[in-house]
Amino acid sequence: WEGKLSGVMTLGGPGNNHAVYGFGLRQSEAFELRKMWLSDRLPRNSESRALAVAARMVRQHYPQIRLLITYCDGAEKASAYLATGWRKHSETHHIGSYRMPTGETLTARNVNRKGMLREAQRTGNAIRVHRQKLILALDPSLRIEPRGGGSRENAAASFQEAEEGANPIPPLQLQKSAADPDTAGTGAPGVSAKRSH
Repeated sequence: WEGKLSGVMTLGGPGNNHAVYGFGLRQSEAFELRKMWLSDRLPRNSESRALAVAARMVRQHYPQIRLLITYCDGAEKASAYLATGWRKHSETHHIGSYRMPTGETLTARNVNRKGMLREAQRTGNAIRVHRQKLILALDPSLRIEPRGGGSRENAAASFQEAEEGANPIPPLQLQKSAADPDTAGTGAPGVSAKRSH
């Protein structure tokens, strides 16, 4: 704007593997609008215009993309999105992170990865998040019904319990080795451990 960089948008594959679940799409058929920043110097309705231009460019340059998704704070009106055809799809209330007694803030994902869920629940302060998911169907044949609000506060606990009770499946190489003594000890299926003399 007037020769100065006044905004930026980033789009890419959905950051969450379940982002397109329920839409009948593959991950490769959707983009997530991850960031949008526009300077306050820009004229009114610039957000709506930027969103419309971005959708048009995606349609033109990435015809395989059938859906755009984004997330925003649950309290946000999202007027710029709604004005350009985006629709509110769902809302979630969940624990996004824990502030630990040490002062460290851990995301719920890191708490799960480190196996610290019970400790975080017992000693940390849960920081709750309210967010909404917005979608823009680029393919007019998509029929997407809005979902009601939901809560994922127990999702972390369920994930942790499932991890602790899981019996891992042996790697394919080990299964192959057990079935075929010639490949035992090589770590690669179909490669003989025997040496020819």
